[in-house]
Amino acid sequence: SLDLMGLNLYGDFSNETAIMREYWKKPYAITEWGPHGHWQRPYTEWNAPLEESSTEKAESYHHNYTQVIQKDKSHCLGSYVFLWGQKQEITHTWYGMFSQEGLESESVGVMHSLWSGSPPSNTAPKVSELLIDGKPRKLNVYLGKGKSYTATLEAEDDEDDLTFHWEIRKEVDPAPYAGQGEVAEEPIQGLIDDPGNTTIQFTTPKEEGAYRLFGYAFDGKGHWAYANLPFYCK
Repeated sequence: SLDLMGLNLYGDFSNETAIMREYWKKPYAITEWGPHGHWQRPYTEWNAPLEESSTEKAESYHHNYTQVIQKDKSHCLGSYVFLWGQKQEITHTWYGMFSQEGLESESVGVMHSLWSGSPPSNTAPKVSELLIDGKPRKLNVYLGKGKSYTATLEAEDDEDDLTFHWEIRKEVDPAPYAGQGEVAEEPIQGLIDDPGNTTIQFTTPKEEGAYRLFGYAFDGKGHWAYANLPFYCK
């Protein structure tokens, strides 16, 4: 007796919607969709998921909307993109399309263009890579306790000059469900020399454990971009 089915999907969900059409001939809506979920991403040996950069997420939003949602004009009634705001779940950047201060990520501009048919007047920066000692993001990065390293955030913006900020935070204790009750770790002070540069020198914490390095780029026009990398001090 159901007339409408709602689906919550993350990552590349083309296979799921294909299965939906095979077994469900009535209309449906994608009632929640977003970037790859943390359960869909590679995990480090200490059980920390590798997060996509803001640019990688924007590319995922564009692909899913144009290649999946818009493709099924006969049965898909619409969708609700997640999350038009900011939340803490695994990290403070994973699912929110905005920063805590309300800055727009590249994904907001992508959806603006797709919904309206024209790009925003000013777009967010793009991030291509975060490197530690010249090495790109990868799994299982082990660093020495209290040691010095170099990090670079490769970002660009054709419209505006960029400013930068860096943080090191402890890995969070994940909540059992959807980040409910999860507490964000505060940035650890005194580890980064001149965090306003695109390339920085940082010192790892002296305490063994799981941490995450965050790099941010700002265009001064209400937009930001980011990437982060989990690492383990031993």
